[in-house]
Amino acid sequence: MVKKSKEEYWMSYLSYYTKVYHSLADVGRNDLLDEDVPEDIKIVVVSLFRDHAKEWLNSNLPALGDRKPIDLLKTEEGLESLKGLLLRIPD
Repeated sequence: MVKKSKEEYWMSYLSYYTKVYHSLADVGRNDLLDEDVPEDIKIVVVSLFRDHAKEWLNSNLPALGDRKPIDLLKTEEGLESLKGLLLRIPD
């Protein structure tokens, strides 16, 4: 049995949440239009947190060492940390 890579897990997760994202009303999907957030992160965060997506991205989170998810988007390492956290959030 071949173990999935982290990227394969992310792509599978993204595929699921892309369907959820497209089923949401435009209002919920447009909440992050003014933010510089990669499309894959936007899809997952809006699907998970709906109207609270912007608030979640701008909150200090203990799981991220009291850093804000939005601040982690500035580096590849931060982006990978954020994806790892999102993968651990149950749906």
